[in-house]
Order: sequence, then C-alpha cells, then structure tokens
Amino acid sequence: MVTLSNQPNNYIHVLAMRDGQIAIIRQWIANSYIGDIVQRVGNQLIVIGKPWGNSFPDIFNVKQCNLPNCLVQTLSDGATLTITNNQ
Repeated sequence: MVTLSNQPNNYIHVLAMRDGQIAIIRQWIANSYIGDIVQRVGNQLIVIGKPWGNSFPDIFNVKQCNLPNCLVQTLSDGATLTITNNQ
C-alpha cells in the first residue's frame, strides 16, 4: 500500500510523464497495477519492486489512443511517500 502526504492530486496521463519522474498508478488498463509505484526511464515505464515482466519497456512509443484513461499521480517536491508491504 502506498500513502502520500503533502501532495496535491495532480493526475496526468502516463504518456505526459517526464524522463526520471516517479508516480503512482491511479487508473490503468489492468486493475492489478493500481497503486504501484512507477518511474519513467527513457521510453520505459519501470514498475518499482516487481520483476521485469511487469514493466512496460516501450510504452512511450505508443499512441495515447491505445492507452485510454491510464492516469498516474506524479510526486512533486516535498511529497512524503510511505510504502507498507501487506503481503
């Protein structure tokens, strides 16, 4: 589970993420990714804490119409991110 403090609800489409930016998936094609922490690295979207097969190696070369409603909440300066492992 991920909890944010000192953070506005600045949701953006995943394709609007900048290189190096960290975000939390809030709306996705598969519900199993909601709440996951991701980082954009070049044209890849890396899911933090999961095996490589759960990441998206070429997602930023996809047209936005193929990713409807894929929203992330970006972390801004000063945000506090608390991660709790519930497994």
